[in-house]
Amino acid sequence: MSDAAAARQLVSLFKQWEENPRVTLRTGFNPLKQVFAQLRNVRPWSIQDRVRETGLLEEWSEDLEAAGPYRSSKRVEIELWFRSDADLRIRAEGHVRRVVSASGGQVVSSTIIAEASYHALLADIPIQAVESVVKDGAESLAVLTTDAVMFVSPYRPMSFETTSAFEPQELPTPTEADTSPPRVALLDGLPIANHPHLAGKVIVDDPDDLAQEYPISARAHGTAMASLIIRGDLRDGSQPIAGRIYVRPILTPHEFGDREVAKSDLLFPDLLHRSIKRIVDGDDGSPAAAPSVRVINLSIGDDTKVFVNRMSPAARVIDWLSVNYNVLIIVSAGNHVRLPIEIPASATSSAETLHSAARQATYASARHRGMLSPAESINAISVGALHQDSSGAQAPDTVLDATAEGAPALYSAVGLGFRGSVKPDLYMSAGRAFYSRPPQDGNSVRIKPGQPGNEGPGHLVAGPPHSGLKTGVAYTHGSSNAAALATRTAASIFSTLEDPSQVGDPFPWPDAQYHPVLVKALLVHSARWGINKDRLIAELGPLHETLRARRNLTKLLGYGSVDSNRAMSALTNRALIVGAGTLRAGDRQRFEFPLPADLRSSTAWRRLTVTLAWLTPIEPSSRKYRGVKLTLKDPDTNIIGASASQADYWPSLNGTVQQHVLDGSAGVNFGENGVIRLDVDAHSDAIKDSTPVRFALVTSLEVAPSTSVNVFDQVRAGLRIQASARTAAQVRTR
Repeated sequence: MSDAAAARQLVSLFKQWEENPRVTLRTGFNPLKQVFAQLRNVRPWSIQDRVRETGLLEEWSEDLEAAGPYRSSKRVEIELWFRSDADLRIRAEGHVRRVVSASGGQVVSSTIIAEASYHALLADIPIQAVESVVKDGAESLAVLTTDAVMFVSPYRPMSFETTSAFEPQELPTPTEADTSPPRVALLDGLPIANHPHLAGKVIVDDPDDLAQEYPISARAHGTAMASLIIRGDLRDGSQPIAGRIYVRPILTPHEFGDREVAKSDLLFPDLLHRSIKRIVDGDDGSPAAAPSVRVINLSIGDDTKVFVNRMSPAARVIDWLSVNYNVLIIVSAGNHVRLPIEIPASATSSAETLHSAARQATYASARHRGMLSPAESINAISVGALHQDSSGAQAPDTVLDATAEGAPALYSAVGLGFRGSVKPDLYMSAGRAFYSRPPQDGNSVRIKPGQPGNEGPGHLVAGPPHSGLKTGVAYTHGSSNAAALATRTAASIFSTLEDPSQVGDPFPWPDAQYHPVLVKALLVHSARWGINKDRLIAELGPLHETLRARRNLTKLLGYGSVDSNRAMSALTNRALIVGAGTLRAGDRQRFEFPLPADLRSSTAWRRLTVTLAWLTPIEPSSRKYRGVKLTLKDPDTNIIGASASQADYWPSLNGTVQQHVLDGSAGVNFGENGVIRLDVDAHSDAIKDSTPVRFALVTSLEVAPSTSVNVFDQVRAGLRIQASARTAAQVRTR
């Protein structure tokens, strides 16, 4: 029986049961009655499914109401059901092209990315057909009724407003020319490569020759992101990262000149695929543009695709590319600046009531504030925004500072991710945003973020000069900034991993092939909930029982806020151990973390953090999606005298990062040469073969600084004992 025939039979059986729940179905089908009892309906895929999640009808209606029929067409993304057979794909696309043409439309481009199960067309639909849909219903447009079509989405290229720049008071000392190969790539707008803050640190690859139509005054977002990756917040005066960064422009100036938008003649997943393939593998017969790149920044999100429960095409493409090219991709979680924050008018009377009311309002609307595609990618690191910067700007009476410094920004997208996984993974400083103070003319008011001025708030970044200035800087904020700073931290970790002076027997770094996944693990490992845990509980009120509280906080905080200084650091009171390897389904690898002898019988505070990260192949046709699952058994809380805190356990099992944080001060008594055994197991998930996956395991143990226990030296001594024992065992077996 064909799949279509089986589907028709299933619909028929459901209708029989719906008419009479006591009916006896045909032999072998009676157990389906229990399934039907849990369902609302069983029907073929229809018009409502093609547009419900995409917001197409709502956007068309709003556009016509606001602007009328002044545009000649509306651009849409038509995603087809993916067929594994190439001939069937050709036939399906041909049919859809004919349907679009018959309605007076035109196909702009198409793409097939088989590894991500993606087949789509970019098309222009005539405004007359759009008006007909709004007036007469979706049935009036044939492409919305075509069986080969899965979704039809509005195509609104991601956009970024240009910032208002001013002339800096001082400029950096010119750096010597750097010829080292880049480790970091930035996919963004075209930067001002010779800006004093970027000069000598940027390699621009512009295969589409966008510079010809990209005036200097419009090069804001790419310049800002490059500035943050290279130098961080300019107010901090930090040193630039080692090496140069590679930049591929994928934004263009808007026709009206007030913003930058994604290239509008290509589907965004296609643009990502082409750009990353060109970096690592080459395109059109040309060699790789920057094969040394190991981390890629994407500070761009699609606000027409807010994550609900389905992986977006762009996220699927990123997941596949991460594994295929062994790169770490860092993505911004996204901003929700258009969604109103409505609070009681009385809440503006004090900072405490304002912060609590604003947090409660955004929490209540969290389902509308999901991550923007492709931040739900399970292999990428997704970064949310913290309300934090070094500007020192104080809020005048005309604006509101609506949340505490260092707290998650109110506009930042929240989790969870696919199958309830922890997303965003991390939060980083994103610059503060002040909110406009609304008039007090009712019981409630709506607040929205304003633009920073020449005194802040926000991150100070390089920017395009305006009004005759020789050069420019500007204040900005947003999750794009947070992702750029996470990329800067990743670059610093790579520099440490590749520094020959940091390598020595018997503790060499893992092989370079594991560096991308090791950086992923180290970024998460350096994150903590910190003060935000108590801050959010206070602002939101008690979050029910302890388990529910941790789950809710995980949704709002991910694994926490990154402390870049801890990513690769160890002190006398803190030991950090890294490991990496490759596993196939059914494999297990054991790691042993030596415990400091002075912890025996001690009641000093201690914290054990264990982070497991991997890059998984994907199976987009499966509901499980994730190809391989790795698990790390809970560390023995008794041997360390600590209990679980931070991120909830269950969401951490559903992505590609698993982290355990245990802290406490209970007395323990372990034997000589005591260790914590950490077993990493690989399991088939959506892929049933023995596909190998790279993973990294990072473990740290720290005690209070006031404690006399020298954790670093004692753990190092324990590792030397383990290394000697392994060497002796190898000698005996020869």
